[in-house]
Amino acid sequence: MESNNQIRFAFQHWNERYQWWTPNNCPADMIIDGAARPPYSHDWMYFDHGAAQSMWPHADPRYLDLPALKSEIIQDYGDIRFQHLDAVGQSSKYIYPIFLRTWDYFFKMQNHGFAFVSDRVIQDVQQGRARIVILHPWEGTCGDPDWRILDQWVAAWKLPRDGVYFVHGNHADPGSQYRFVYRPVSMFQLSLTQYYTDLMEYQPSSTKDLFLSYNRGERRHRTLLICELFRRSLQDRGVFSYFNPHSTQERVRRYGREDLLQAAQLIDSLPRDSFQLEWDLSVHNPAFQITESHYRDTFLSLVTETLTEDVIVSMHGADAKHTPVFPTEKTWKPIAVGHPFIILAGCGHLAHLRSLGYQTFGNWWSEQYDEVENPDKKLSMIMEELDRLSRLNTVALRALRTEMEPVLRHNQKVLKKFRKKHGYQYWEPLYRIIQEIWQGF
Repeated sequence: MESNNQIRFAFQHWNERYQWWTPNNCPADMIIDGAARPPYSHDWMYFDHGAAQSMWPHADPRYLDLPALKSEIIQDYGDIRFQHLDAVGQSSKYIYPIFLRTWDYFFKMQNHGFAFVSDRVIQDVQQGRARIVILHPWEGTCGDPDWRILDQWVAAWKLPRDGVYFVHGNHADPGSQYRFVYRPVSMFQLSLTQYYTDLMEYQPSSTKDLFLSYNRGERRHRTLLICELFRRSLQDRGVFSYFNPHSTQERVRRYGREDLLQAAQLIDSLPRDSFQLEWDLSVHNPAFQITESHYRDTFLSLVTETLTEDVIVSMHGADAKHTPVFPTEKTWKPIAVGHPFIILAGCGHLAHLRSLGYQTFGNWWSEQYDEVENPDKKLSMIMEELDRLSRLNTVALRALRTEMEPVLRHNQKVLKKFRKKHGYQYWEPLYRIIQEIWQGF
């Protein structure tokens, strides 16, 4: 029995082997490009890999022998209901969701496009009874060339522009030249386990009083930032984590920054647990945890966001033509506690925050780095500002923090307003976009 009060998410295939839905736009038997393999949309994340003794490489066919995870984005939230396509009446409207967990879906599916979408769905989209909605809210990695690839699919299958939506975490604006509707979404503001109604007071307990910087996942911009801290003898002015299971020297060479080799050598000479703070970062990810003492002890947060231009190039290649604007919990944590911030991220990250009503700190240091796409130049500009601030003693830093209090309180209020607007529910921003799509046809 269909209900007009439900948002129907229609799936083509129920997989008897896994007792779960086969991802849409994937063959029922998961045989693609000549072999059975984890779905390109999910890869290992379709499976309950906790049942494995160890993690295997991505796309490893051994994952096929594991049970399905049986968990999906926005599953059973609000009035969204998953159902088989065959159970949807011929005249009923529905959403055909393509859930994505991987960053390289469009590359791997480039030569397939919508080939595994049923003829019925294609016809229903063409006739306005259905919408293909690609949901990729947890990442911000997609842009050009992904947008161009999707645009080619829409054209090849002769689908109307408002028949295909792409909901994604990258807030960079693709413009209106593509033949699909792009909707950026952000839910990380609602992901934290702790929120504050007052500012976290600056009470340094040691000379590590200047900056706080978390760097769990090794990436080019994080490794180079840590090396810069050591080169400039700033490592003892802050609280920071850094987890790199590889040789820092090898990474610096790979990244083309031999000028940082001496600093990398010093880092490699120290015990690995020197930079893990109170966690074993090889097994523990404190992403959504707020350790109050870290914020009380330090003047500002030196945030290394998940994505920068160099991360995008490492994923998509040198032809990638987009900038990631993807604020994660790394950005929202200092705002939640009332901490000033300098953010190493994609070009326009601070501008995006200001467009949301937040205030940044251009009155106290240069934020021109936010306008720079070259990651090495951006890092250099940030380090110059940190160098300058390092020459201030604790008394001077306290005075600056007092000046900043109106900005810090304002930002807390803007964040609180967003959380209240969305009922403090993590999925609510995504759900509201889906509601708008559903009500629009």
